Amino acid sequence: MIGPKNITVIVAGRSEISKTEALLLSIKKYIPNSKVIFSAWKGDKCEVFAPLCDEIILNKDPGTEYYNFEKTKFLNMNRMLLSRKSALEKVTTEYCLVCRADMLIVNNNFLSLFDEFLCKGEETLFEEKI
Repeated sequence: MIGPKNITVIVAGRSEISKTEALLLSIKKYIPNSKVIFSAWKGDKCEVFAPLCDEIILNKDPGTEYYNFEKTKFLNMNRMLLSRKSALEKVTTEYCLVCRADMLIVNNNFLSLFDEFLCKGEETLFEEKI
C-alpha cells in the first residue's frame, strides 16, 4: 500500500471557500502527512488556506477564450492545464493525486488500489498502470 508521505495532493482551481476548506480538511484527515499544493489564480483570496497547505501557487489567469475559424468560444481548458502544470512542476513525491477545489475525499481506500493494478504479464514501459 502507498503511504501518505509518498503522495502529493494537488488542489487545482477555485470554488467556494467553504468547499475548498472542506476538501483540504478531508485531505488532512484521510491522507495525513501527504504534501498539499493549492494552485489557484492571482487575486483569489487564498490566505485562509495557508495553514492547510504546504504550498500555494497563484497563477496568472489565462482566461477562457479561444478562437476557431467561425467564432470565439469559451472553455476552461486553459485554466485546467495551467493550474495543474504549475503544480506538477513542484511535485517531488513518487505519486500525485489531483483534485478539483470543489471535490471531497471521504476515505483513503484508493491507496490500497494501486497494488491491484500492477502490469502483470503485459508488455509495457511501466511496472504499474498510470
